[in-house]
Amino acid sequence: MEEKVLHAMSGTVLVDERTNQLQRIEGKIPADVNLGYGPLGTVHAGSSFSTEHEMEQGGKWKEALANTAIEGKAMLFKEIGRNEHVVHRQFQRMPDSIDVAEAVALLVR
Repeated sequence: MEEKVLHAMSGTVLVDERTNQLQRIEGKIPADVNLGYGPLGTVHAGSSFSTEHEMEQGGKWKEALANTAIEGKAMLFKEIGRNEHVVHRQFQRMPDSIDVAEAVALLVR
């Protein structure tokens, strides 16, 4: 079912030419997608997904932003709605010698 929804999406994919790493992907469903010919569920047109990656210190790519906006129905009657916006920024490498108490102290500041 996930593959059917992904296959129905249209959008863009951006890849960093220097590193060949995924930088951004955006997808939107232009028309309703019926699962199991409709009785199992429907994902409504306009549902979308996007994610953005950025390079952290040391050259590794990490997910920095994820947006999900999915609307639909399951089993004909139950409404599905998932709207999520997640941001991950300012990655910092911690020393390998850090212990749990020190890590907690950094988070509490």
